[in-house]
Amino acid sequence: MSCLLNNTFSCKAFVYPSLYEGFGLPVLEALILRLSCIDFPRTVMQEIAGDCALYFDHNDPKDIARIIEGVFQKRLIEIFICGTRNGVLENYSWEKSAKSLVDVF
Repeated sequence: MSCLLNNTFSCKAFVYPSLYEGFGLPVLEALILRLSCIDFPRTVMQEIAGDCALYFDHNDPKDIARIIEGVFQKRLIEIFICGTRNGVLENYSWEKSAKSLVDVF
């Protein structure tokens, strides 16, 4: 992610309007960086981010704009700063991924 500038954040949100994503690593990276995630629902991103992301209707550009505006005006930021964020991140780690692969082999 290119959101770090001189060790400070240069962005407030990670907007990811992708309909096609294999797993959702960009969403996990955004959560690790404590960014507000704005995603398209009904994909693996919703399964991964759960309640820690804001979702928009991909057929409605005004809905995307409303959510982004809400993040910048801090009206919707409390959704991102949720206790489940850490729970989401605890579900995924390189150690767990490696163990799962070893178990498969």
